[in-house]
Amino acid sequence: MNRWAGRSGATLISWAQTAIDGDATAGPEALSTASTWRWQGQAVDLDPAETFLPEGAFSDAEAHRRHSVSVACRVIGRALGYALTGIDANRVFSITDGHRVWVATLIDLPGRDQPVLMFSAGLPPAGLSLFVARVDIAATLVSAQPAGVVCFTPGTRIGTPGGLRPVEHLAAGDRVMTADAGAREIVWIGARHIGMQELGDAPDLAPVRLRQGALETEGSDGDLIVSPDHAMLVRGRDGDSEVLVSARDLVDGKRVLREPAAQPITYIHLMLESHHLLFANGFETESFHPASARLDAVPERERLRLYDVMPELRSGAEMYGPPVRPMVSGAEAALIAAA
Repeated sequence: MNRWAGRSGATLISWAQTAIDGDATAGPEALSTASTWRWQGQAVDLDPAETFLPEGAFSDAEAHRRHSVSVACRVIGRALGYALTGIDANRVFSITDGHRVWVATLIDLPGRDQPVLMFSAGLPPAGLSLFVARVDIAATLVSAQPAGVVCFTPGTRIGTPGGLRPVEHLAAGDRVMTADAGAREIVWIGARHIGMQELGDAPDLAPVRLRQGALETEGSDGDLIVSPDHAMLVRGRDGDSEVLVSARDLVDGKRVLREPAAQPITYIHLMLESHHLLFANGFETESFHPASARLDAVPERERLRLYDVMPELRSGAEMYGPPVRPMVSGAEAALIAAA
């Protein structure tokens, strides 16, 4: 049975610090079993306070690794100034010295040629050639599916200075109420229609329904139906801790449900001059953040209008600015809500 290296917390290194069979220019695609791999230089240790969870929170090393990926994405996102969402946590390879095994997770960064490597259970020794024991780095089907669909569905009532208005009746230039800054102007509205054929190919694009009262939202008025990657505000019991969690990570089968992919769906994006919390059917939820979505999944006409409004986004979605609240996983949000 494999003996895992001691869990000393998650650690990050750049792919540029690595070499495969002595070749420092080789990319991840050159990995194969029985090849050698080594790294050199300095590593970045994640703050143990960020990666710590109470004893028993994870049943195995895989769950611990996935949690560490979520934390790493949050930390990297803070450094880059934008949220990292939709990261494929399944791109991994393992290396061994014949006695110990280390598992590396590749974290791809938007607009960057080389990934970051994360080790969640201890870092292998620097400068030592190790054997590659397993490689599973092929991109999953997610990369072929439009990801990061962050938007509302028709019929959603958005809080405005003049009262609630259906999202499909709003236009650029209208003002909506925000949780932190009062009334703010909509600078761009986009829409994306997903037909039955696309839903059949990618059923994960079907929306999520939050029942009235879910998330213990006192002012909620009716169910809210949003895209699966749309982030909702979650508070701790003390009312002080506030984070954003994607709707898909909140699904519990009772108060938050996945809708069946049974009919075509239209998703509507609302973007303000910066990321804000809006009121949708009484729920506090995010406005559109371009870094939380694949802009190439936005219809070309809508995308060109977006670039007309904010030309700086042509240089990268990170130019839009940071998220209005920290983005966390469902597991982390559950702990915050229970605190």
